[in-house]
Amino acid sequence: MIKMKVTLLWLAPLLAMACGNEPKDDINSKDLLEQAEQKQAQEGANPSMEYITADSVAPISRTQLKGLTGFERDSLEMRILFQEKVNAMNTDFKAQNYLSYSKYILPAILKKQGGSSALNEKLKTDAAQNPLNYKFIKSGPVKDLGEVVDEKGNSSGWYCLMPHHRAINNNGQQMEARGYFIGYSPNKKDCYFVDITGKSDEKVFFLMPDLQYIMPKLPRR
Repeated sequence: MIKMKVTLLWLAPLLAMACGNEPKDDINSKDLLEQAEQKQAQEGANPSMEYITADSVAPISRTQLKGLTGFERDSLEMRILFQEKVNAMNTDFKAQNYLSYSKYILPAILKKQGGSSALNEKLKTDAAQNPLNYKFIKSGPVKDLGEVVDEKGNSSGWYCLMPHHRAINNNGQQMEARGYFIGYSPNKKDCYFVDITGKSDEKVFFLMPDLQYIMPKLPRR
């Protein structure tokens, strides 16, 4: 039997009913999130945040963790970690640092690509043959977020949903694409991201079976 811990700050009531749980009425958490989002927006233009590129979403400030404990702290820490990691992944991709980029690829997908070295060569070849002038690659902010635990309290990882938006300049014209990423962290340290845009729900759940306990209904994409 699988249990789950889910923060329902953005989840619709329909999703909560599908999970078989009532929405958690946590006014303090909602107030905290609103404050954190305001802080996030303010820091997005702060050039002193060296790990943030101009086109990325700024993580919530870690100062917001002060005074939090338990699941409330864990969930905010993971919200911050997922945003930091996806920003780093996008930065690596734009800079064509594909070996570093590959560490954010879900291991099952990376294995199918032949591993880090093989993926590095494929992406380098593709970039040389089809050069793209990226205006921005932006992922986030983190939306739905949850942890899946078994009946003994052992965690099988954290999952999140985040919108993904990219734009390229092509002969003076800007072309844009929007979709969604699923973020997965098995250990609250490493994070992997899967672009689910254009993938069927069945394929997504095949890649990440536990995800259905957090998001039984994925967004239209």
